[in-house]
Amino acid sequence: EEFGVKGLVPAYLDTKTQLQDLLTGVSFASGAAGYDPLTAKTANVIPMSGQLELFKECIKKIKGAVGEERAVTIISKAIYVVCTGSNDISYTYFSTPFRRPFYDINAYAEFNARYANQFLQDLYGLGARRIGLYGLPPIGCVPSQRTIRGGKNRDCYEAENQMAIAYNTKLSGVIDSLKAVYTAPNTKLIFFDIYYPLLSIIQNPAKY
Repeated sequence: EEFGVKGLVPAYLDTKTQLQDLLTGVSFASGAAGYDPLTAKTANVIPMSGQLELFKECIKKIKGAVGEERAVTIISKAIYVVCTGSNDISYTYFSTPFRRPFYDINAYAEFNARYANQFLQDLYGLGARRIGLYGLPPIGCVPSQRTIRGGKNRDCYEAENQMAIAYNTKLSGVIDSLKAVYTAPNTKLIFFDIYYPLLSIIQNPAKY
């Protein structure tokens, strides 16, 4: 809140969300979506492409409220957080028969990195300039995956962790490649690697 960020960012589709909320930040996220379009389709949620369409709708509303010039300023100075991909791994790849027979771990990471790259380019094209892309956590260590795949000791499922690492390598590369293209002074593209900090907490809880 000291930085002017809301304690809770309201959902864009929440019926209680007001026009003023659009000027100060809303969420377009849809739980269980992923970079892989099949992830959202099988979960019957809004895909990343649909979330972009909602953002376009939001931009029109902002322009209608404050005018073109101020809207461009608001959109370009806003901070955008992109955080998805866990369900691509834990559900679409490891729990359904639709991708695993056709892609190994690295190929599937590359497959989804292409979608991530296009999503970020589209977001930039709509006026976003300050974008933070979160990497994936050690998915194989979350309680559900340890219960389902970790055996009687509920160990971390290393296959999912290895895919998360592969994903993060590809996503970090996407950010690096876009930085080389989008060089305007007001552009900030950042990759947040949360994998190893979280893994350290899991493996060494006494330190924390």
